[in-house]
Amino acid sequence: MKQFLLKKKKFFYIFTFILVFIYTVVNNIPSWVLADLIEKYSQKHLKLYNTDGTLWRGSGLLVAMDTKQQMRSSPVLYLDWHLSMGLKRFIQIRFLVGKKQIAEIYLNKDGVNVDNLEVSLSISQVSQLVDVIHNLGISGNLKVTAKHILLAKANQGEVNVQIDNVSSTISRVNPLGNYNMNVVLNTGDITMHSSSDSVLNVSGTGNFNGLTLDAKVRDDKKDDMLQLMTAIGKPMPDGSYKLKIF
Repeated sequence: MKQFLLKKKKFFYIFTFILVFIYTVVNNIPSWVLADLIEKYSQKHLKLYNTDGTLWRGSGLLVAMDTKQQMRSSPVLYLDWHLSMGLKRFIQIRFLVGKKQIAEIYLNKDGVNVDNLEVSLSISQVSQLVDVIHNLGISGNLKVTAKHILLAKANQGEVNVQIDNVSSTISRVNPLGNYNMNVVLNTGDITMHSSSDSVLNVSGTGNFNGLTLDAKVRDDKKDDMLQLMTAIGKPMPDGSYKLKIF
């Protein structure tokens, strides 16, 4: 009987040690594991650098990458994250900037879901990724929002980008205006238009392969904006210009 109890006690200690060991290993999974996941599921458009903490709770610098030109990248946000696991949502991550939650991302049987995306940026933060922004010295504010999007074999949802107080270093008239871009993920369609009070009015449609807009200057500002419009290109017969975004 004593021998049986000793074996049982020994088994209990071994089992407890294994559980503690597994918990310690799992609880201290390094933060770079999440960095690898972000790079994979964003198809290398996003990367995390200077990560700190663990997979479950950490921080890092989110950088947007130009996949066509690997040398071009732009720091976007310094993020904090809280990660958890569950049955319906296999992996769930809350991303925060400071104390404000900017997105909730989770993986379920349908794919990668993004809920309540709301990110505010300066245009200068992405200037290295879009030639026209860099070449024309464009500045302003970006606000990217999405209620719900699904990234899977068949993407779903819409992403809206509000672009406000846009200015150019080579324009004598600033600001140029306010603009709105909408991206439909399942079709890849992109539409863009300007507010009615914009000095530089733009409109057009495109897709992930390219976006070229029709741009036209308000009649009373044509002379003052000649330098900017010359940098954009030659005017069309109707006085408009073709503005290639990407």
